[in-house]
Amino acid sequence: MSVTQPVGNKAEITEAEFEGLKIKALQKVNDFTDYLKIITDLNSDREKIKTAIGLATALFVDENARIEVSNVNTGLKNKYKVKEYFVGLGTPFFDQVGYVFLATTEEGLVELEQRRAAQVELGVPVERVDPAELPGVRADDVLGAVVCRSDGVADPVAVTRELVRRAVEGGVDVREHTPAETVDAETVVIACGAYSPPLAAHFGVELPVRPLTRQLLETTPIPALLERLPMVVESETGFHFRRRGDRLVLAMADADPRWGDLAEVDEAVFPDRLARLEHRYPPAAGARVARAWTGPYDMTPDAHPLIGHVEDGVYAVCGFSGHGFMQAPAVGDAVAAELLGEEPPLDLDPYRPQRFASGAIFPETLVL
Repeated sequence: MSVTQPVGNKAEITEAEFEGLKIKALQKVNDFTDYLKIITDLNSDREKIKTAIGLATALFVDENARIEVSNVNTGLKNKYKVKEYFVGLGTPFFDQVGYVFLATTEEGLVELEQRRAAQVELGVPVERVDPAELPGVRADDVLGAVVCRSDGVADPVAVTRELVRRAVEGGVDVREHTPAETVDAETVVIACGAYSPPLAAHFGVELPVRPLTRQLLETTPIPALLERLPMVVESETGFHFRRRGDRLVLAMADADPRWGDLAEVDEAVFPDRLARLEHRYPPAAGARVARAWTGPYDMTPDAHPLIGHVEDGVYAVCGFSGHGFMQAPAVGDAVAAELLGEEPPLDLDPYRPQRFASGAIFPETLVL
């Protein structure tokens, strides 16, 4: 499915119905200093708004980063066929190599099976797999594994640039290097990830979002690296790796969270991460860390996003806690519908920013 094709019946919006409604969505770009501005014009329809919101919620990280796209950890992504969106973009934007989750303890196996059952019920094609069938992956300590073969990885910067191109073709007025506060708009959509709170503060709103520094490690070249190596995740530890060219990119949550937007790479974890990689993927024995970089997750208290009005004329779409790029197509569609006074195609009530005041918290436990 291309970015400019409607998911359902296209809503016909008259000028009178749409008069005065201008949506401003922004996304911090990969150098973390400039802003991308998207303003829908007066006569925009739902598709243009959906494209703009989806673009704004696409996560911008380092130019050379890779983002995984998976249906497996939330029904919101699966139910509205987000995968079709990425598959429709095609190569080189999306590489459908699959996701594999491994369990190495009895407790981990029970949790993995519970997740698999829930995912299958939601329509996600997750299946059990014999870990011995995974070329190169050490499996003698693995008690069970599941795979979703339609999952994959994407290049967020390339995807976002493509969305900008298609948005412009579709009639969206894209403004770059324009301070958000200077744009005249009746409805401001704040969708700039970890950088959302400062903009919200300009409008007198305090968002429960704070940055959490995460880092990625890229190895030196690994000879004969399997071309279709899936994303491999250890369920209990969260350690995971995926192929990028002739190298592997590794990640794992820090034992002590590094709150804030920190540019410094923690090299102290390198030996541990390389040892984990060599254990789980012996063909990588002897690999070193060629480079590493950091970037912020926009965390909320329950690791779920904030979606909804936070003030008259101010609408938040942020706090995705590491899942923003994956959820952007579904969220863009739902937010576009709501801003146009339509019924969103998914229930946004659990994600309202006001939920914390009433104690309605259902924490996400699978944040890689």
